[in-house]
Amino acid sequence: AVGIYTTGPWIGGMASLALTNSVVMPLTNYSWRMTFVCYGVMTFVFAGLWWGFTREADTGAPTERFNVLAMLADLFKVRSVRLILLSGLLAFGIMHGYFAWLPKILENTGMSPAKAGIASALPFLTSIPSVLIFPRFVQPHYRGWLIGLMALLAGLSIIWVVIMQWPAVPGLLLFGLSGPCLMPLLVLSLMETPEVASKYLGSATGVFFCVAEVGGFLGPFVVGYLVDVFGTFASGGLFLCGLGVAIFGLMFLLQTTSN
Repeated sequence: AVGIYTTGPWIGGMASLALTNSVVMPLTNYSWRMTFVCYGVMTFVFAGLWWGFTREADTGAPTERFNVLAMLADLFKVRSVRLILLSGLLAFGIMHGYFAWLPKILENTGMSPAKAGIASALPFLTSIPSVLIFPRFVQPHYRGWLIGLMALLAGLSIIWVVIMQWPAVPGLLLFGLSGPCLMPLLVLSLMETPEVASKYLGSATGVFFCVAEVGGFLGPFVVGYLVDVFGTFASGGLFLCGLGVAIFGLMFLLQTTSN
């Protein structure tokens, strides 16, 4: 189920990257402001539909209450939970940091904005089958090693495209195979942590995304800052690759903790 619901954002991401420069921008007279207004309106409409369709009738049954701060304290006391949360932060840093800048990275290799947008959608061709297959069939005791391997492959694919500037298609497809798997695999690892009680699964998953989205902000920010300082995306690529190596190290610690 984790792999299945993960495909939705990747399909939306593929459509937005492929269509923004080639379709939406011409319709808005190449105005980034109007383009973002269009996407904002779409988001608002779908949020309203989601709110309307998912409302539940009040059954009158008492709602179980628990101390949120105590629950958070218990979660953060668990070493494996801390490792998974930190890995989630780094993984979102890689994903958002790379995808946010990927069209501009490809433009710097000589592609037109329209072609760069279409090429930026290529990772999603391999990400969708990847997030459907790996979380479903990989055994739990191998999951940490797979996360570490995927993080290293994601870093390698970034070096391929950003630093070595080899033919972009293989590197983009390799990133799609590896990077998007990190989130569902980490969520599964968190859900199957013995210390995470079943009644706290929802809260633990919410904490995971709260922490991870900090990396989702810092990734693009740091890459942009490094580009401003050094004038090239190579420094940002090395930074993102370093995050992948760090995730591998954290998963090594997680596996030794589990064993």
